[in-house]
Amino acid sequence: MQRRTFIQAAGSAVATLGVPAWASQALAASEGPLSARHITIGSTLALTGMLGGAGRDGVLGTNAAFAAVNKAGGIHGRELRLLAMDDAYVPKRTLENATKVIGGNEIFALLPVFGTANSYVILPMTER
Repeated sequence: MQRRTFIQAAGSAVATLGVPAWASQALAASEGPLSARHITIGSTLALTGMLGGAGRDGVLGTNAAFAAVNKAGGIHGRELRLLAMDDAYVPKRTLENATKVIGGNEIFALLPVFGTANSYVILPMTER
């Protein structure tokens, strides 16, 4: 798949999924993870350590896709923002990061986690 095709497909998918009307109305006045101006998406991944390069590349790619969506008007006029947290590919840190941002209502959604053990430790949280 070519980069342009991917970005167009990703933008279309996000726009199609959109934000539920109830969430849009309930949180429009808020400046939390979902506001009238932005949607904050979280990611916990290795930005340092053995796989830090892969994580940094992932952040660059995600930011590029978000920039394309934002340039096209965002999601229902809302700008996508990425909150990337370093877990250094350590499952305990993945759990700490996810607990902080989900429990603190800092993000609207969490991107998939990189690594089997890292995904496993947050599975109970994501199932709730």
